[in-house]
Amino acid sequence: MIVRSPAARNVARTVGLVITAAAVFFGGTSLASTMAHVEHPATTIPLPADIAVLDLRSDRGAVVIDGGLGGANRLIQTIHTGLTSPEIAIGVVGATAIHKTNCRWFDDRCGVDLTAAVNPALPVTASSTGGDIRVRGVESTISVDSSGGDVSVQDSTGDMGLRSSAGDVHVFDSGPSNVAAHSSAGDVRIDLDAAPKTVTADSSAGDVLVVLPNGPTLYRVEASSSGGATEVQVRTDPTSTNVIRVSSSGGDVTVRYAER
Repeated sequence: MIVRSPAARNVARTVGLVITAAAVFFGGTSLASTMAHVEHPATTIPLPADIAVLDLRSDRGAVVIDGGLGGANRLIQTIHTGLTSPEIAIGVVGATAIHKTNCRWFDDRCGVDLTAAVNPALPVTASSTGGDIRVRGVESTISVDSSGGDVSVQDSTGDMGLRSSAGDVHVFDSGPSNVAAHSSAGDVRIDLDAAPKTVTADSSAGDVLVVLPNGPTLYRVEASSSGGATEVQVRTDPTSTNVIRVSSSGGDVTVRYAER
């Protein structure tokens, strides 16, 4: 039997009251935000034709970047309001078009869902602290970072730097020369239809899978896992300049050919 002193009991009581008050506050604001939520009609924002880079910085909301929609460069935004409205900043700095949103930390229904219809050759940079990021049909450099959602890239050929702190990272039906992908809390899958020069893929807590086209290319493969199985099923050459580096701290690591 543990006997606590009066001072210890007072500290425990205070901590309990603080935790209870915080739970009530967050629960109450979340409910109020949900009840106040409004999804506003989508609006289209034209972008200059001569921009060289698109930079999207989303606080909350899904981000889609699509190089296959055709037409002029443009942003299609759907604003969500809860207890507050998102702050939105749009501008062009040099040759870079920037769209930035910011929401109050306590309002979980505030946000902007954003679709960017872009020239496929336009380099894109996107970050989100609370949503998924999807990229399709981009032929230039792709740099994507999500703190709270999944990252996926489809039908793209530009070099890729992809990161998620809380979700999965998935590349499929794509043929980039160079890919760097990391997830802190999810799985990483790189599924390519052309032989890459370099693939670096790692996860701190999930599985890592690299799927390569079954062709004549030999790869230098460096694969390791601290918490799961490691399996390399492709033809290798330790002197190859085509390099696959894969690792996981908490899951399985697999490098294999695509199934015919």
